[in-house]
Amino acid sequence: MVCLNDCSGHGSCIFDNVSLTEWCLCNDGWSGKSDLLSYQGYDCMNSTIAEKVVWSLALLGGLIWTIKHTIAISRQYESFKLAKARSAKQGRRLYWFNFPSLQLLAIGVLTTGPMMFGCGVMKIFSEYAEIGYDWGISLLLLGTANLGFVANVLAELRQFDAISKGCFKNPQDAKNLRKYLQKYYFGSVGVYVVCSTAAVLSGCIVGRSNPTESPQRFTLIIRNLSLAAFLFAMLKINKTVVEKTTILVNQMISSGITGSTASKESKKLEAVLETLVANSKAKMKTAILGTTLYSIFCIPPLWPYQTYPIGIIMAQFGITKNHYVHSYLQSTKSTKVTDSGMNSQGPSTTSVVKG
Repeated sequence: MVCLNDCSGHGSCIFDNVSLTEWCLCNDGWSGKSDLLSYQGYDCMNSTIAEKVVWSLALLGGLIWTIKHTIAISRQYESFKLAKARSAKQGRRLYWFNFPSLQLLAIGVLTTGPMMFGCGVMKIFSEYAEIGYDWGISLLLLGTANLGFVANVLAELRQFDAISKGCFKNPQDAKNLRKYLQKYYFGSVGVYVVCSTAAVLSGCIVGRSNPTESPQRFTLIIRNLSLAAFLFAMLKINKTVVEKTTILVNQMISSGITGSTASKESKKLEAVLETLVANSKAKMKTAILGTTLYSIFCIPPLWPYQTYPIGIIMAQFGITKNHYVHSYLQSTKSTKVTDSGMNSQGPSTTSVVKG
């Protein structure tokens, strides 16, 4: 072990006469603890206060996200009861785990919430919680993030299915575009899951070593670029959703469906579409931010600071409208006019636009 960068001026380089090695004894408020590429014992470049601030924001995002999720689940459960009653009249039984919105919200409860709270608490209160080296926080991040990303893909595709009904004259065009988006989206998620798992667990297995020689340098870069690729896919599909939703709104305007003389049902549908566009644009902003951050943090001088993009993006998921939970925050009253409603997959517009 050797001292790097004179401990960044935030510690003392101690020489061990027994092992004939040197290591950094960091001053209060400074640490060599770093996610994905540990500098612990080698440097003292990270401010523990700055790190706690970032992860406190992630905790705040988790609190806001939980409140939103609670509201969404309560509203969608009301929709589920209505759908269940209709199914019973038709001689069919409907269970909550077969109801798409409750499926996705249940996955969200098991993924995003534990990730924000669990990782936040561990990063703030534990001096040993290094993603990529500590088994506890590493497995928590991997399990919840990977499952959460898959759920996000399913939610985005269902949303696309709903709005595409009124956008394409040829149904085959919609199927071809969906197939392309599905392949692109699941492909990017698959690459991220493999690369992230390798980057995070390899450090847990091998342990810490000199960061200037550690193979974690390369797994870190591969992991960041794979996540940037996933976020770019998120940007692409939400851009498509915005474009197709705009087409629907323009069709409604040209057909005279919207405006001061429009029916209450049409106005409600238009409000749903506007909400969909706002949510998609928020996701696009986060995708741009995440893609930029993770690409920039592949640069060697920023290797010791990987905790910041991770914490910032987590906070973004909770504080902004970039999570699919926002698609299910509409009240049941505002979705009665739709064929399947926001309750099942997103706003269905076929009957309104074509009628």
